[in-house]
Formats: sequence, structure tokens, C-alpha cells
Amino acid sequence: MKFAPEKYTKRCPVCSLPAWIDCQGGSYDIDCACCGSFRLTDMAAALLPGKLNTGREVALASWFLRQNEGFIISLETISFLENVHPLSVAKRGIELLFVLALMFPDPGNFIPHTLLQVNPIFLRTRNVPRNDIYSGGNMTSKLLDPLKLLAISASQNEQELNWLVQVYLQELGYLRQKTDGYEITIDGWKAIEASDCS
Repeated sequence: MKFAPEKYTKRCPVCSLPAWIDCQGGSYDIDCACCGSFRLTDMAAALLPGKLNTGREVALASWFLRQNEGFIISLETISFLENVHPLSVAKRGIELLFVLALMFPDPGNFIPHTLLQVNPIFLRTRNVPRNDIYSGGNMTSKLLDPLKLLAISASQNEQELNWLVQVYLQELGYLRQKTDGYEITIDGWKAIEASDCS
């Protein structure tokens, strides 16, 4: 996040999660807790509510924007968001593991379970006006940080995010459950190094 958590009071026009939005004469600069930073033109903003009709489409669009910081959604580029190819579970899992390693870079670091808990006040509600004030109360990093992991793992919701952690990454032996959290295992660090070198 670029700004202090309390600045994320609007709804992102892509994922409907908390965002900072600034109108810049014909376009909007947006920093979303989930999608990251991007720009949206006025013309594309008018079309966006009719696009991305499923939770999977929204999750893939969020992933794409997070991967392409500063992307400009315009009439010419809006089709990129509609046509993001589905990601394999393996790609989603390793990207999540890689980001967890960036957040907790030292072997043996404790990854708190709360980092993976999306607060139920955050609902991905479609067709919400882009300037709608978010009614979730005071925003904190603890509330907003898990939203980034939704985009990184192309997860539609907390259940998908938790499955990737609790089933996929643990059964591969890349994460180990600890009291109230996880740690990256030796095999997990090896997988990160292998994917980083390829």
C-alpha cells in the first residue's frame, strides 16, 4: 500500500475492496489494497460495471493488475482484464509462497495466521459506484494486508486462499503449521530458489 491504511475508504471499481482513489481530470489514479496501483480512464470506468461478471474473472483481473503495477485501464486495454487466462494451481501456490518469503525473508520466520484471514466486512460486491465510501470502519494494516494475498494468489475469497495454504502448500511440504501460524520449510525454500532461477 502506498498510503496510510485510513486513506483506503473507497471501493475499487475492479474488485470492490478498499482503495484510495484520486480524480485526475478524465481519469482516476487508484491504489487498491487488493489490486495494487493502476489508472482508470473515465470512458473505461463507464464500461467496467458490465465487465468481469464472475468471481473468477474479478480474481484474475486483480492478479493481472497486481502483476502490472501502473497499468492504464482504457477503452483500448479493458479487454486485457476480460481475457486473463486462468492460472494453474501450481502457479498460484508458488506465487503465494514467493510473496510470503519476501514478507518473511529469514528462515524460521513465523508467518501469523491472521495474515491469511480476510475480514468478513470485505465483500466483493459488484456494481458499486467507484466513489462509494467504504463503510468498514477504521482501516488498519492488519485488516488490509490479507487482501493483497487474494490478488497474488488469484483467489476469489478467503476459502481459496486458505486452501492454497492449508492443503496445497502444506501437502507439498512447503509450509509447516505452527501454533497460530506457519513457517516455510526447507523444501519450501528450495522451491522458491528453483522458481526464482527459472
